[in-house]
Amino acid sequence: MPFDHQPAENVDAGAATHSLRNAAPLPEADTRSGLRLSALAAALAAGLAIGAVAPASPAVADPDLARLMMAMAALKGVIVAGLSSFIGWRLTMPARAVVLVSYLAAALMMTAGLALMARMAMLEVAAIALHAGLIGAILMALRDRTIIGAIETALEKRRRKAR
Repeated sequence: MPFDHQPAENVDAGAATHSLRNAAPLPEADTRSGLRLSALAAALAAGLAIGAVAPASPAVADPDLARLMMAMAALKGVIVAGLSSFIGWRLTMPARAVVLVSYLAAALMMTAGLALMARMAMLEVAAIALHAGLIGAILMALRDRTIIGAIETALEKRRRKAR
C-alpha cells in the first residue's frame, strides 16, 4: 500500500533522498482557472456593491410584509450561494470566452438582485435582476456540453466503482 510506512529505525536515508530527486514534478497550477475564479469573486463583489450603494426604500408599512420579504431574500440567498458555487466549479474548466462572460454576468445579476432585495430597495429591479441571473445561469448550464460531459464521466466512474 502506498501509505504503509516503516518504523524510523528501518528507513534508508539515501534511498529516500534518491526517490525524492527522481520524483515527477508537481503539476503547475492552472493560472487560467485562478483568474476565472478571481473574476467570479469580482462579479459577486460588484453585485453586492451595487446593492449596497442603492438607496434603501422607506420602511415598509406592514411589518409582516417586511418579515416575509426578508425570509424570501434569505431563501434566495441560499439558492444564489449554491448556483454561485456551481459557477465557480464550472469556471475551473476550459471554456470559450462567451460562456465565461455569460456565467459571470449571471453571477453579477444574481448578487445585485439579492443585495437589493435584502435592503428592500428598488424591489422591481431586484426581482428582475435576481431571476434573470438565476434563469440565465440555469439555461447556460443546460446547454453547456462541458458540464454534461463531466456529469457523464462522473456517473461512469461511479458505475464502475459500484461493480
